[in-house]
Amino acid sequence: VGSNPDDATKRMRRQSRSKTFKVEISFVAKIPLKAITNAIQGQESEHYQEALRVLDIILRQNAAKQGCLLIRQSFFHENPRNITNIGGGVQSCRGFHSSFRVTQRGLSLNVDVSTTLLVKPGPLVDFLLENQNVQQPNFIDWSKVILYYYSIYK
Repeated sequence: VGSNPDDATKRMRRQSRSKTFKVEISFVAKIPLKAITNAIQGQESEHYQEALRVLDIILRQNAAKQGCLLIRQSFFHENPRNITNIGGGVQSCRGFHSSFRVTQRGLSLNVDVSTTLLVKPGPLVDFLLENQNVQQPNFIDWSKVILYYYSIYK
């Protein structure tokens, strides 16, 4: 739709660049499998907190494979039934919080309803128009945008 051919060339160059990332993996702790078995049976042991952390990590990885948005120990699906537009370019997203707990009867999975706020996906200008309740981009109050940015990233 009348875009500059130079812009398309720049985008193609950016997409074809490969990036190299250096990843370092280090062991934080060795968790004996017996500690996980004890946690499942409801028996506290020397390493039961670490065992619960391992189980929580496994739970998070499984949710990530299913395409969930992960925020701390909460999981959010991008299902439209779970998303509510609350105005101003912001949406609430309903999901669930989960964690493993050792109880007297054994291991329990604690699951609670969780809600988070998300910026409505789309172009930044569309968000600002809706957030500031203005009709045209030339009416956007950029001083509000700058103040908001600095309040978050200071």
